[in-house]
Parts: sequence; structure tokens; C-alpha cells
Amino acid sequence: MVEHNYLKKILPFFKEGTDFSKIGKPTDVLDLNLIDLKDYDPNWTPFFEDADEELKTIKDLAQSKDDVVIEGLDPAETRKIGIIAEMIFWHMTQIAEYGEKQKKIVFFGLGNAGKTSLLTALSEKYSTMKEILPTRGLSRQQTKIFGYQVSSFDMGGQEEYRKSYFEKADMYFSETDILVYCIDIQDTDRYDESLDYFKKILDTYKKHKLSMPVLIAFTKFDPDLINDENLNASRIKLIDKVEKLCDDFEVGYVNSSIYERNSIENLFSLSLKRVSTSGGVIQEFLEQFTKNIDARATCLISSTGLVYGTFGETHQEEEMLKNSAAYLQNLYLFHITQQGLNIQKEDFYELHYSRNNLHFVSEYITMAENDGGLVYLWILTNNLRKEILGIPKFREDIQPLIELFI
Repeated sequence: MVEHNYLKKILPFFKEGTDFSKIGKPTDVLDLNLIDLKDYDPNWTPFFEDADEELKTIKDLAQSKDDVVIEGLDPAETRKIGIIAEMIFWHMTQIAEYGEKQKKIVFFGLGNAGKTSLLTALSEKYSTMKEILPTRGLSRQQTKIFGYQVSSFDMGGQEEYRKSYFEKADMYFSETDILVYCIDIQDTDRYDESLDYFKKILDTYKKHKLSMPVLIAFTKFDPDLINDENLNASRIKLIDKVEKLCDDFEVGYVNSSIYERNSIENLFSLSLKRVSTSGGVIQEFLEQFTKNIDARATCLISSTGLVYGTFGETHQEEEMLKNSAAYLQNLYLFHITQQGLNIQKEDFYELHYSRNNLHFVSEYITMAENDGGLVYLWILTNNLRKEILGIPKFREDIQPLIELFI
């Protein structure tokens, strides 16, 4: 019988009958033997015992300096068990240190950079867009993002409020899980001012020895501007300047527009993936699965718009599949909700370009507990038969990772 709530989401990674009776605190999980992990083959034990370093517990494997390569064993299998051990180690140590707290997402940017509009658009309160006024100081709220409860801090960007943020940095900057910095791509006259403000924010985090992922959101990149050569050139120059400021931070970039819902969903998906417990593991599993079935690209996406992970042979194919999956999935959901059509939920559907021997394939994986979204695996492939053969094992591996996402 499992008595601790923090154990429930990691149970699927352990064999049935694993003894949890001696678990008194989260870090005790790390002293469980590797043989207790579901994907650990008992026949591996002699090989692990002959390894150069002691590898008996989850902690041992998670703290191993490099990927474990053991003579006589498949590197892909030992890598898989290694990243699961690392994920459990990170998850348990985070709970031990901070408890099961909500994630804190902080939105910074100059005034009128579109920070408040992003959250409003995600909640689909479009009718209130025209009523949005500049945020006065800090706007803190409990927000559900794809069903996950998070604390969002919308830091008003008006000049008169910025000084207070730095004077009370302990209150505003502490325990940040991810920083989303918004740059209005259309406000070309204020690029330098925005970068100066961004640098001051990063310097404050460094001063207080705080580190977190950073996501740069180029806001107001509206559909009619996507192919604007001048703005795209400006974006590249901005990225070059941001990179020079972010030596000590992991940084990502995304375009967004309140007129393009997929871009809003993508922004918040990236935000959650960067603070996710299992997001990195999902990405690795997706990459390995894509290579195993010789697909061109794959995408794991919920019917609510949350993108759990993507992988492609090229960035262009990866982005194309992700965007296509969002549109096709919305079309499918539109069809099954129309009265009179009586269309039943499909576990598998496909778009086939026969002249190009190209398949867009969608396979139902699971229902997410956080928001009831239907999670589908999308595949771009030229080899439909090989793709189908690999899905059952992938589904078995990925389901518990989805439940552990945040």
C-alpha cells in the first residue's frame, strides 16, 4: 500500500510488488535497487556488477558521470533506464527541497509588449481583449495552463513600476521556474530599451544566484507579418544579442500572435516543457521512436493544444508536422462535435498524399488526467507499415511520462 502522494505518479516506473514500506521521505526512493525499476532486466545484474563504478541503486545510476555503457548490453536500453533513474532522482529531490509546489512563471517585458494579452488569449477571453489596460505593477494570479495550476506573475512594464521590482527582488524574483520575456516585434524603436531591461533582469537573477530557463516571446508577430523580410531580419539580430546576454541561462525562442491560437498554445507548451518533470524524457523517447520506425517527424499533442514533444529529421519537417497536427486535430474535433453527423471517436486516422507516398498518421495514446485532453501521436512517414508496428510499445512507455509531466 502506498501512503505518500508523491509516490503515486512514479509507481508505473516500478515493478509490481516493489516494497515501499520503508519510504519515509522522498529521497528514500533513491535508495531503492535498480532491479525494482520496471524496465530493468534482472539478467543485466551481472553486467552492472562488473561495471567500473557501483551501480546498485537509483541514486547510483542517476549520479553516474556519463551515460552508462556496459559491455554486453544494448546501449539504447541502458540509456533508457539511465534517463528514467535521472528523472526520478530529479523529481524526488525537488519535492524534498520545495514540496509539491505550483510552478511559477514570470512574464517580463516593456509596457505594451503583450504580456497580459497572452494569458487572456490562452483562456479564450477574446471579447475582453479590447478592454485590456496596461498592467499596474505586479499582477499575480493562479492560472490553469492546459489544466495545470500555476502561479503566473505578470510584471507591468511601465517605467514607473520597474524600479520597485529590483528594489524588492527577493519577493519578485525568488523561486522563478521559468522567465518569459516578451519583445514586441513590431515596436522596432524600443528594441534597445527592451534589451537593456532584459539585461538588468538577468543581472538581478545572477546577483541572487537564481537560475531558470528563459523563453523569449516575440509578441505581435501576426499572421500577415510572418514573411516580412525586415522583421525576420530584426528577429535574427535580436536573437544574436540575446544569446550574448544569456551565457548562464538556457534560452529558447518563440513567435506569438493573439490572432494565431496555435502560436499561443505553442508558447505555453514550450514554457511547461521547460519546467516539466518528464519533458526531457518524453523528448528522448520520441526521438528514439522516430529513428526506430524510420519516420520523418513525430509529434505528441493533446486535443487541448498542449505539445508534449516533437522530433524531426529537419527543423522544417518538425515544425510542419506540429502545425499540421494542430490544424488537422482541430478539424477532427470539429467534426465529432457536430450534431447530426454522429461521428464516433477514432483511435486512428490518416491523411495520405498518394502521389508523394506521404502519410500524416494520428494514433490515440491516452487521456491526460490534468485536463481530460485526448493525447495523440502524430507521425509523418513514407513507411506506414513499419510505423504501426512500433506504437504499442511506445504507448506503454509514454503514458506514465505524460502523467508525470508537471
